[in-house]
Amino acid sequence: MRWWYVGDLANVDTLDGGESGTVSATTGPFWELDTDFAGKSIIGVDGTYTPVGTDFQIFDDATPGDPKFRSGYWLKPTGRLYDRA
Repeated sequence: MRWWYVGDLANVDTLDGGESGTVSATTGPFWELDTDFAGKSIIGVDGTYTPVGTDFQIFDDATPGDPKFRSGYWLKPTGRLYDRA
């Protein structure tokens, strides 16, 4: 699972009730930055595109376009599993 995040990266550790520190089953942040998606955009998968998790180009020099993109971060879950209730 990945989560699109447009907030301040400094607040990710405390997102969803997480906390700064070392990740264990009950401590630390729930989310972390997924660096695999740095500088990339997500697109749906079907027979036209490459397999899930691989990089490819949509636009080439022969067909310049003006796509609109919004900046943000992709987060992925950490190893923390439970909230301390």
